[in-house]
Amino acid sequence: MNRLHRPAALVLLSVFASCNVLPHEPPPTDTLADQAAAIEVVLARVRDLPFKHPVPVEEQDKATLKAYLDDSIAKTWDTVGAPSERAYRVFGLLPRDLEMKSWASEFMTDQIAGYYDTETKRYYTIARAGGDDDGNRDLPQPFLLAHELTHALEDQHFDLGAMDEALAHDDDRNLAFHAVCEGSAMDSGADTALDAGGFPGSCASPVLRTGISWLDHVDLADVGDVEIDVDGGSGSKDLQDAPAIVRSELYFPYVKGWMFMNRLRAEYGYEAVNEAFRAPPESSEQILHPERYVDRLDRPQLVELPTAPRGFREIHQQTLGLLRTRVLLAREGDLSDIDGWDGDRYVLWETPTGDAIGWFSVWDSEREANRFADELEAYVLPRLGAIGACAVARDGERVAVTINVHDGRAQSVADQLLRDTKVTVQDGDEGPDRWYWRALRWPLAIRPLHKSFEFKVAGNWGLDWRSHDEGHKFRVLNSLALHTENNPDRFGFWMLLGLVGMSTDRTIDYSYARIPLIFTWHGRNEGAERRARFGLVANAIRYENDREHKSFDLLWGILFHSKWGEREREGARAWMLGIPIWW
Repeated sequence: MNRLHRPAALVLLSVFASCNVLPHEPPPTDTLADQAAAIEVVLARVRDLPFKHPVPVEEQDKATLKAYLDDSIAKTWDTVGAPSERAYRVFGLLPRDLEMKSWASEFMTDQIAGYYDTETKRYYTIARAGGDDDGNRDLPQPFLLAHELTHALEDQHFDLGAMDEALAHDDDRNLAFHAVCEGSAMDSGADTALDAGGFPGSCASPVLRTGISWLDHVDLADVGDVEIDVDGGSGSKDLQDAPAIVRSELYFPYVKGWMFMNRLRAEYGYEAVNEAFRAPPESSEQILHPERYVDRLDRPQLVELPTAPRGFREIHQQTLGLLRTRVLLAREGDLSDIDGWDGDRYVLWETPTGDAIGWFSVWDSEREANRFADELEAYVLPRLGAIGACAVARDGERVAVTINVHDGRAQSVADQLLRDTKVTVQDGDEGPDRWYWRALRWPLAIRPLHKSFEFKVAGNWGLDWRSHDEGHKFRVLNSLALHTENNPDRFGFWMLLGLVGMSTDRTIDYSYARIPLIFTWHGRNEGAERRARFGLVANAIRYENDREHKSFDLLWGILFHSKWGEREREGARAWMLGIPIWW
């Protein structure tokens, strides 16, 4: 489907910013349009992109959403959805009794709290039951609005619908592009929602950066077991029973996409985020391994399958990719950690004895190809129960597989597929990062990378310097002793496990500095609004200042507390030991 309406409130992270940052009440909003307009102002500044025009907002009920989803799915079901479902059943990725068309519609109707439509260019919020007597509904949470309006903003600049449609021939590239879209919306949505409430949570906050890195430990096959309440919906109860392929494909753009886009933004600034829309990653492998997009460009090889064997009719061709391959090789509920994927293509054949699959893949090395073939023969083919109807053919870095090919032809068809498939290395592909380069990083590594230049002594645990056209990153002892980074949007300097340091963020006009228990500083300047906080000795001495309000405290206000400014209509006030001394 060409419309970005995947569930947007699937937030797996509750750590946002260091406990610190000048909270204030957001401007009052009475309607959905008011709230969207207020979020657009903050989002345009945080994302460092202007809205070309306001985004129309509307409210839908569940029945209208269901009709919309049914229509969207039906438009491409016969040409895309149904053939893929047939192929996944042959792979063993989907059970025979699961009807994905109806399941997907019912699940998304239950889960979606709001969505942006790239065709109508509108944001829709889904009305919930339980409005008051005046017919008012709960307005969407700031994160949901910011998430979906990020889609709208980036659609105005990069035409997301056109790119999504252009990648329909390659499921893996399409999945990678959705990871770019959803990852950017997760990142900018979280920042905007926090900033709108006065809690800048960008890369200026090392706590948020660390929290996002924890997502690397999320197993996409098991993530459906996490209970998530989506704006009063039924949470993930239906998702827990869904096959691993469904859970993985659903969460991959949000979890791994967020990590990918956050890396680009943190290291290179928002211009690199924009570049990811102009030249998107070409595989789920690049999302899972950002260094294969950022550091050393590892483009997948192009696979061109031969014509169907005698007596077979081709129904459908697609690319499985690294993520789906890991799901296929999963055992005991855990995804495989297979690596070294370098391209694949599968074909669904209609044969006299039923649907069959021909699958060709190419790997970075013969060792990785053999490991893939061994896992396939050990864990997947026996699970399919088609003894004598499956076969594997190998030749160096290439592997061909046939599934559900009967009449004693499985091996001969696999051999033909291996022999006749054409593989082309794409221009600009730097290939895998060979073992000797990885080994040399430990004593010393000096080398140009795809987007930067790298100098390492004893790997990340010694000295690590990375420079690019508009900034740098420098680390000592894997950032434990010292970490400094600079790009067009942000500057940060941290040392001693990050306990001492400072950072600034141009896009949200925020600066932060600290020495534990001694000194803290938070400053913001948003046009006419000026805010700052200064504290000494664990904030025992604290001064806060903004345009309308100022305050001063000794011993956390116990010994002395005073406040003054335009907001204090009755004038300055002061207390000592809780007793008013000036009113």
